[in-house]
Amino acid sequence: MTAPSTPDLLALDRAAQDLLFRAARTANTFTAEPVTDAQVAAIHDLIRYGPTAYNGQPLRVLLLRSAAARARLLPYVSSSNRAKTASAPLVTVLAAAEVTREFFPDGRHEALLLLNLGHPGPDAWPERLPRLTVEEVVRTL
Repeated sequence: MTAPSTPDLLALDRAAQDLLFRAARTANTFTAEPVTDAQVAAIHDLIRYGPTAYNGQPLRVLLLRSAAARARLLPYVSSSNRAKTASAPLVTVLAAAEVTREFFPDGRHEALLLLNLGHPGPDAWPERLPRLTVEEVVRTL
């Protein structure tokens, strides 16, 4: 799937836009091939360099590898997603609890992502501060 012909308003080239957004889909079935710790570390190494608010790095990742760990999650997953969640070789729970408690104290919603949008101003990209290691961010059940 590609976007209709429109003026290119984004810095990211159209092929990358399609790969990351327009053609990206959620898998409904999975092979038995495991997702390795090395693959998780490689994904973390990529995402840890994403923009953060004053280097806050609120992302915490819980890896649910075992069937027992996934079974604990299933009651909280919509019925249409339970089968694929139960069969996935790895389920990740992404958390940013500080934000959730602050802005949704009644517990009815969970913060999934914080994203600031706008056109970058002068000196928009200061030198990058150190990032957390995979061991500081990822935990396995």
